[in-house]
Amino acid sequence: MFEENGYSKKEVREAMHATKKKTVEEKETTRGVVVMPNIPDFTPQFNKIARNHGFQVANKTDCRVKDLASKAKTPLGDKNSAVVYSIPCKCEKFGYVGETERKWQTRKGEHEDKVRLTKADVELGKKEAAEKRMNTGDGGLARHAVACESGISWENAKIVGREQRWRQRKLLEGIESLRQKDRGVAPLNSYNQLEQWQSTLSRCFGN
Repeated sequence: MFEENGYSKKEVREAMHATKKKTVEEKETTRGVVVMPNIPDFTPQFNKIARNHGFQVANKTDCRVKDLASKAKTPLGDKNSAVVYSIPCKCEKFGYVGETERKWQTRKGEHEDKVRLTKADVELGKKEAAEKRMNTGDGGLARHAVACESGISWENAKIVGREQRWRQRKLLEGIESLRQKDRGVAPLNSYNQLEQWQSTLSRCFGN
């Protein structure tokens, strides 16, 4: 086709060689690919920082997650399911962020029961039972509730995001945990898959 339009074989070969060489060089200088859901007001800043560090970024526009905000424009009731939530401590130094596919009121009730029963075991001297309960299901929330005199601020526990897909909920959970950590609130979560991105994501949080 190119030859029919006046290009010589030499010109075609040189052009193909240059394109192949450029593709190889791009692959060698790329540190990896980061797949990030499209989160409004967050993803564009994240993409820019990731590319500056040598990463390629792929955004899932077909799996758009909800905008993560501390205060939703429309109040989210306790009967909502598939949510990401935050449970702060009255000491304001620690907080727990979690996600659940079930109703928020159900999951919150489980947290409240676990803290109450753990405290009861400690008061009755049932150390083994208390220790077993503290090590299952909620990161360090129950353990912190026993150690901190301030108590858990159940009245300020709230939904911070909604998302039907589990993977997207885990990302929202991780981002909210790092957001709180950036504000000086230590997370009680047992694991955060985005912890390695703390320094990068901090630039996106703002004040």
